[in-house]
Amino acid sequence: MMLTAVLFLLCLPLMPLAAPSIFDEQKGEWISFKQVAKPASLPKQAASWVATDASIFVGIAHYRDGRCAETLKNLFTKAKFPERVHVGIMQHIDTEEDSLNCRKDYCRATGYTMESGKCPHLDNIRQLVASAKDARGPGVSRYMQEQLLQQEQFCLQVDAHSDFSQHWDMEMLDEWAATGNEYALLSTRPPSSEDPAQAEAEVNHVCQTGFTDQYVPYIYTLFKTNILLFLSYVAMTNSRY
Repeated sequence: MMLTAVLFLLCLPLMPLAAPSIFDEQKGEWISFKQVAKPASLPKQAASWVATDASIFVGIAHYRDGRCAETLKNLFTKAKFPERVHVGIMQHIDTEEDSLNCRKDYCRATGYTMESGKCPHLDNIRQLVASAKDARGPGVSRYMQEQLLQQEQFCLQVDAHSDFSQHWDMEMLDEWAATGNEYALLSTRPPSSEDPAQAEAEVNHVCQTGFTDQYVPYIYTLFKTNILLFLSYVAMTNSRY
């Protein structure tokens, strides 16, 4: 069971921060992480993350998304140790011959076919397939995607249209270890990959939701710097809890 302590940072006052901080709603002020006492009952953080074979499960809910293959390609090619990355895809397709098949398209993007035996890391990609007509939204798909989790030490959830920084596997494990918390959850709403400079300098802050004239929900997003933990669409944690 994944038991995680989640820090909610929603619609907080915008102000420059000198150090990573949290907002105390009762006091109405920002407090440095260094001033926040950790519960004495936290277990000692496992050191397994330092091993280059510390396994990472990456869950993807895929509803006929033409960018899924590129997501898989970036996932493996930009990891420092791609052999430890294992992917679980909950894929909704139209028919068995659907042109938007994530694993097939991924192999094609690497220059091979699934049948060739040369598609890189194909054995590390597990997949559940269902009809697009039976889809019940991302929440149900992500629940089903979790059924593909096996004995991996860490788990990461991303959208089917994601990009990754170079050596993302090392960076994320380093950030998790920096919390000093065995139950830590890293979570964020990724910035657009169309502006890499902004993506490196700022972190999205999900502030408010709304609806279009056609009753389609959307999210207002502000940019806040120097915030490490968010609750949103991408999450990484120790998968033992």
